[in-house]
Amino acid sequence: MANQKSNNPFMTSGGSGTQPETYKILRPFEEFILKPRGWRIKNIHGNALTGTLPDRLIHHADYGFKFVEYKVRHGNTVSMSKNQKRDWVVGGDLFNGLNFWVIAAEDLRGPQNSSLREILYNKLFQPYNSQWLVNSSLHRKLF
Repeated sequence: MANQKSNNPFMTSGGSGTQPETYKILRPFEEFILKPRGWRIKNIHGNALTGTLPDRLIHHADYGFKFVEYKVRHGNTVSMSKNQKRDWVVGGDLFNGLNFWVIAAEDLRGPQNSSLREILYNKLFQPYNSQWLVNSSLHRKLF
């Protein structure tokens, strides 16, 4: 039954589509929030050339460009890959001053999470929150 399709509309077989970050956070946020509001989305993560850049570059005619990193929250923490820690954390600062927005939640699927999706969407219009990833004392401020 390894080839059986999932009933989860946000989970795809193969590749990174089976990662919790993708089907719990990224796809619901983009499908329910960004696309209906006119945002264009470019995947910039997942190959040797992009390395540890944030997951997406998004653009809106009225709001411009924004880099977005999606993370699954576990309590008040999220995990970073070894390469993200290496490239983003240099003396406590983000790599080369790269700033971006972090969208982090335990799960954004389903209608019960529509208000949480709205709260996270509004964070895109606040100052960058990427410094949160390198400073654990800021973890509660992200949420």
